[in-house]
Amino acid sequence: MRLKFSFTGHTVCLFSACVLIGAGLAWGQAKPSPAKTTDFDTAAPKDEILGTGKAASGASMSEASSPNRTVGPQRDGSIVASDNQTLTPAGKIVEMGSPVRVKAIALNPNRLVHSAAVLLMGSPQPIIVFDTVAGKVLQRFTPEDAAAANAKDTTTGSFTGITYSADGTKLLFSQDNNHVVIAKVDKKTGLLSSDQRVKLPEPPADGRTYHNAKSINPGGIAFSADGKHAYVALNVANTLGVIDLTASPAKLIGQIPVGNVPNSVVVRGSYAYVTNEGGRPATNEDFTNDSDGTAIVVDRKDAFTLSGTVSVVDLTAGKEVQTIPVGLHPVGMAISGSKLYVANAYSDSLSIIDLQSNKVERTINLSVPIAKGIFGSGPNGVAVTDDGKAYVTLGQANAVAVVNLQGRESNPVVGYIPTAYFPTSITYDRAGKQILVADDKGLGSRGNTTTKDNVVGYNTHGDMGAANLIAEPNSVELAKFSKQVFDNNH
Repeated sequence: MRLKFSFTGHTVCLFSACVLIGAGLAWGQAKPSPAKTTDFDTAAPKDEILGTGKAASGASMSEASSPNRTVGPQRDGSIVASDNQTLTPAGKIVEMGSPVRVKAIALNPNRLVHSAAVLLMGSPQPIIVFDTVAGKVLQRFTPEDAAAANAKDTTTGSFTGITYSADGTKLLFSQDNNHVVIAKVDKKTGLLSSDQRVKLPEPPADGRTYHNAKSINPGGIAFSADGKHAYVALNVANTLGVIDLTASPAKLIGQIPVGNVPNSVVVRGSYAYVTNEGGRPATNEDFTNDSDGTAIVVDRKDAFTLSGTVSVVDLTAGKEVQTIPVGLHPVGMAISGSKLYVANAYSDSLSIIDLQSNKVERTINLSVPIAKGIFGSGPNGVAVTDDGKAYVTLGQANAVAVVNLQGRESNPVVGYIPTAYFPTSITYDRAGKQILVADDKGLGSRGNTTTKDNVVGYNTHGDMGAANLIAEPNSVELAKFSKQVFDNNH
């Protein structure tokens, strides 16, 4: 997602597009006195923080709860991120290396191989496949393409867009340099091999001013029910791309207009559902700002988006047949039975849509889990279980909300699970009875160190994206997890 609003002299990047602005450094301690920033103390060299350096023998190291805490790993096992948040991720951590941002996750439906894949950005490879039992990396995959302009051309990922076919034999993923990759999946190992890169067009030359006139910015992607087509959200064009997978080679055969700034897509039967972060089209009476050339309806004072929608697309007719208003910046979705669940990142809510009527039947508040609930949790992904629970990633709270969907309580959130830094995507592993979480920034900005004025520091762009493998907690475990999330967010 790259929803950007233009103002005089500024570009404001919303939500996951730009969280850290600038190339600042989280500087480390230098002897004899620690370096300071204007906000908080910064991290010591890694070996000292972990108790393996000279300072570990007699110095008292700060804990995450200390007002003088340092950035980086703490002796109690927690991590202080570069924005001063505390991380205490539950379950197993699958490290993906650095620098890397983990944007989305997909579970291989073939239960014989116990594998999943994550979509990356800023990495030497766009995909990593890992073992969902052992939590070990199995493969770092870069597609082959003889037509690629250079080696780097094939390594790009995207802000979202990864899915397996229903039988687990194919993996689709988006690349933000105008490609969708079709990869073959080995039935015995879960490893990937190249099949094809489908070339997508550049944004339409219709007079709009684009942030990048060369990128149509493909995002969320889904297979058709029969596996013969793929549907991809074309973020800049405000369309749903249709790819014929039966053609040789596979190719884009059409685009279906949807709402503004489409993010994700899910398919149920002959209908597709697309989240539109920029909401409904603007009218002449609306106050707007541009997002990649598209007029977005925004607040006159603070310029935040005033509309979020889900497009209902009739795939047989090839057109949008209905628009469902939901919360602001709707992103991740999940379908369970006759319900569609939509995470609204800028409304801190979960919309539940009845697919028989295509109307929102319930909206669940997911505010930050402190005090009486404060705006800013940033829900962005959702997974639903067979026994009536929803797991929702709260990007800015570094947690997963556990929601009871079976009752009608005014507050059905029954607990929280701590994750690594900025969770962005989630899936439920029914066979393993666990949730798999993609953590955009993972273990924080600790991948790259540098030295300035004899001070060792971590570059804030050296993100160590990761995945959490978290066994479903029982009530006692969930209570402990919830307390930890409360403590982390105070």
